[in-house]
Amino acid sequence: MDHTADVVADFRQYYGVDVPWDTSEEIEDLPRFAILWSELPRESRTARRVEPSNSWDDRTLMLQRIEYWAHWLQWSRTKDARHKRNRPRPLEPPWETRERRERAERSAGRADEIARALGYDPGEL
Repeated sequence: MDHTADVVADFRQYYGVDVPWDTSEEIEDLPRFAILWSELPRESRTARRVEPSNSWDDRTLMLQRIEYWAHWLQWSRTKDARHKRNRPRPLEPPWETRERRERAERSAGRADEIARALGYDPGEL
């Protein structure tokens, strides 16, 4: 998938630089653009696309950890904790939820193939 528009918008927003749309011709400033691209801030569109975890800033990550450990402390004083069951889980970030769904969809689309690989007849499932 082409994400040229994100790069163009990020360069314009963060550096005030217009990146040429036409990539068929050679760009003289390519080494400079490469350096600028590698230094885009983590909240930029491009950085979030390359690394989805960048969509949460430090404050959000810290709040997620605080929320998890507050639940864990509350749980640690219960009967469930003594029996090591129903342990709390951290909130799942949106990019992990999306990735888990995509993996499930890919697996569901290959259910017959997976069944055959495991030695089952797909028609019996």
